[in-house]
Amino acid sequence: MVEAQFKVKIQLVRSDNGTKFINDFCHALFASKDILHKKSIVKTPQPNSVAERKHRHLLDTARAIRFQPGLPKHFWGKCILWYPHY
Repeated sequence: MVEAQFKVKIQLVRSDNGTKFINDFCHALFASKDILHKKSIVKTPQPNSVAERKHRHLLDTARAIRFQPGLPKHFWGKCILWYPHY
């Protein structure tokens, strides 16, 4: 989807060494697309500081939107999806 939408080739995927990206399917996909997969040490947010800060900002902004008076709880997901991803 990234390649089709933005016309750029994905060169690198970073993950936290969790099981989502450590499996045969992902290894085969990354190999077929010539994507380098870098893994960080489990449960250490320090190497992932940029991602952690962006994630924190995203959730803080979504909370601020959701806690506006009268906004029902079921809009939580919509608040996250609405936020413009730069």
